Amino acid sequence: MKGNFNVLKWTLALAIIMTFSMKLAWAETITIADIALEEYCSGAKEDPMGSDSIKYNEWYYGHAVSNDLEQGEYIQEHRWNTVFVCWCADQLGYISRNCFPLTNNAAEMFRWFEENGFQLYTVENIVALGGTMNVRAGDVVFFPSEENRDTLDVGIVTSADPSGVDCVMGDADGAMKCFRIDSSQFTENVAFFPRIVYFYHA
Repeated sequence: MKGNFNVLKWTLALAIIMTFSMKLAWAETITIADIALEEYCSGAKEDPMGSDSIKYNEWYYGHAVSNDLEQGEYIQEHRWNTVFVCWCADQLGYISRNCFPLTNNAAEMFRWFEENGFQLYTVENIVALGGTMNVRAGDVVFFPSEENRDTLDVGIVTSADPSGVDCVMGDADGAMKCFRIDSSQFTENVAFFPRIVYFYHA
């Protein structure tokens, strides 16, 4: 009986070690770009549309949110474009390790990167425009908002090649959006690429 107990004990210990190892392997191979793409493919969107009621806002605010109706239309009070990027980073533990900001404002996110010593690349740094920086999956991209060109939106680069970059962003008409920016459009459509070195595992 004692022998059987020891076998069971070591079997459980091995199972725990294997589970822990699998979690470590997952953390080393899954990137913020993978998280963003998975969310895009899931078809996440507001319910009802226009209400800003979505799981990313619930995570950020700590409770369900919904915009008030005014004359039959929702008032935009809980935009989640920036919140979505923070949510993706949080899935990998970056916020709890203080290597990513927690905010619902893209301009505040940009300032955080700037003030915390992250490398910020302008479009002039990009190889396609004669610079030395290659954009890659996992980079964060800031660009002028479609609603207000004087404000910033933010997304996550999911793939890149010399001809342009593919990005995922949240809160595009109440849903996820996957889009491409050709390199010829960088100067008018892209503000900055922060290089989040911590995201890349050796």
